[in-house]
Amino acid sequence: MRSLLATAASLLVILAAGVASANETQSGTRIRWNACFGDGGAINRDFACNTNTGSEQLVCSFTLSAPVDSVYQIDAFVNLAFAGGTVPPWWLFRTAGACRGTSLGSSTVPAPTASACIDWADGSRDALLTYRPGLFSAYISQIEILTPFTAYVPFDLVAGQEYFVFSAVINHMKTVGTGSCSGCTMGGCMGFVRATLIRSAPGTYMPVPEPSGDVLVGPIPGEGQAATWQGGAGIAIPNYGGAGWTYCPGATAARNSTWGDVKALYR
Repeated sequence: MRSLLATAASLLVILAAGVASANETQSGTRIRWNACFGDGGAINRDFACNTNTGSEQLVCSFTLSAPVDSVYQIDAFVNLAFAGGTVPPWWLFRTAGACRGTSLGSSTVPAPTASACIDWADGSRDALLTYRPGLFSAYISQIEILTPFTAYVPFDLVAGQEYFVFSAVINHMKTVGTGSCSGCTMGGCMGFVRATLIRSAPGTYMPVPEPSGDVLVGPIPGEGQAATWQGGAGIAIPNYGGAGWTYCPGATAARNSTWGDVKALYR
């Protein structure tokens, strides 16, 4: 059994590496609840689902192992997977007829208490948010955030610094009472699977030379790329583009799987 587990672990690392490109700067994406990774953000969020007020912050950041110059904007992807076989109504946002259509927003400003992570663009940017339920599978959805900044001046990023990308802001509306949406108590897994550092200036009219190419920052399994909701340990999430799978932290699977099911993911 140990050899099988070791093989599975090796496959996870290999498949996660499969999303890399020639321009990847290998360090890692980070995702935590209500604070940056370096500021002690929680790996799991247990919410009692007993109020319609307040919100949750799913905070995404990254670090670099080598400097990257001339960054104009970042395109970031977070995959979400849930127990139960489908995306629960409580997690359905921004689509026609969704139970909580307006309950997902975003912030490009770190919390005032943040100290370990800093905003890569010093607060001078907007956020374009897209939410895709049912992506890759019926129980998986995806958040995409494109964060262009308003002043067309590039930023040079250094190695070793944790950079804040965005927070997905999930409010508690329609959690309890009349018109409430089911599924808040269901386990979930959230993975920050990719951040592309875009190094070409917005618009062809800008009188600046284009750098050599964009840089992909991918996840490093086991080093902060995933977080859980309601203790959703063991749920499998696809890496970017569905190439390879990663499991959320914890030893107990939130949905039933046989060893044959696990092996099938890697065929």
